[in-house]
Formats: sequence, C-alpha cells, structure tokens
Amino acid sequence: MTDKYTKRQLQIIHSAVDLIASRGMSALTMNRIATEINVTEPALYRHFKSKKDILHGVINLLSQSGIVPNETENTGWDLIEHTMQGKIEKFEDYPSLAAIIFSEEIFSGDNDLSTKINNMMEVTQDRFIRVIQMTQKKGNIREDIEAEQIALFMIGSFRFLVTQWRLSGNKFDLSKRAISLFQDARELFLVK
Repeated sequence: MTDKYTKRQLQIIHSAVDLIASRGMSALTMNRIATEINVTEPALYRHFKSKKDILHGVINLLSQSGIVPNETENTGWDLIEHTMQGKIEKFEDYPSLAAIIFSEEIFSGDNDLSTKINNMMEVTQDRFIRVIQMTQKKGNIREDIEAEQIALFMIGSFRFLVTQWRLSGNKFDLSKRAISLFQDARELFLVK
C-alpha cells in the first residue's frame, strides 16, 4: 500500500506518526510537519491537499501488512505466530506506530477517519479468524472454542503486551515477551 506514495509523501506520513506519538493529535499541524521535515508549509500542499489526507496516509500505513489467507496456504499455529511476529517486528522497527495503532480514539473526532480505522480493525480480525478456522479444519486447533474467541484472546493479549511495552518506554524485549505469549497460547489452543 505504501507503493502508491512517493518517497516525500512517506516522509510526511512518518513525520505525522512521530508527531502524534510524541505530542498527541492536537500537535499535528501542517506547520509542525513542515518544520519536522525541513520544508515550507506550502511545499506540503504539493504532496497532500490537507491534514486529513495525511491522516488517511497514516491509517493506510497502519493497515498495511498482514497475511491474506486462502485455502491453499500452509496453515497452522506457525502461520498465526508468523502473522503476529510480523507486526512485532514492525513495532520494533518503528515504535511510534505502537503509540497510535492502539489509540484509535485519536481519530474519533472525524467520522470518516473513525470508519476507516474500524474497517481496518475488522479486516485484521477477519483475516485472523480465517487463519484460525482453516487451522481448526485441519484438526490442529481446538474446535470446542470458537475461532472468534481465540482471535479475540490473541488480539487482546497482543494489544495489551504492545501497549505495556510502549508505556514502559520500550524497556523490555517485545519479541521475547511475544514469543512467550505465543507459546502459552499454543498450549491453550492446540489439539493435544
């Protein structure tokens, strides 16, 4: 999805993410973004028509990645862990994303942006549920627990872990804790 943006547009989007993460949504202004990337404010308008367009870019950045499963893919708990680990690596590479991806309320003042965030969350959950359902069909994950409940457990636990990491100032090894979480969840949900 980022391939539809120019290098400069991506720089602007990343600057917006950093500003929101460090100073909050109210600090996000065209002037501040321009200052952060060392251009004039009118120069920003050559790349984005408005702050809202930049926020759409932020949401597009947040929604990228993730596996779109289909019946021919190798499914199993490893695919579930791989999906989550990909997101962990993204947060470790770009910690500012963690500050806003689970703060969807920052977009609540704008119905269009809120809808887009909600749709992103639904797509992520639906993808995850499909992976779990395919794995259940193969007999690898317990079928006595609904796929939706397993997804909710995993996504909620993951969200809490990432939020805790962010609020601690990234003071612990997120990957290490996530691996531990995945191993414990594996024990809970795999067929024995």
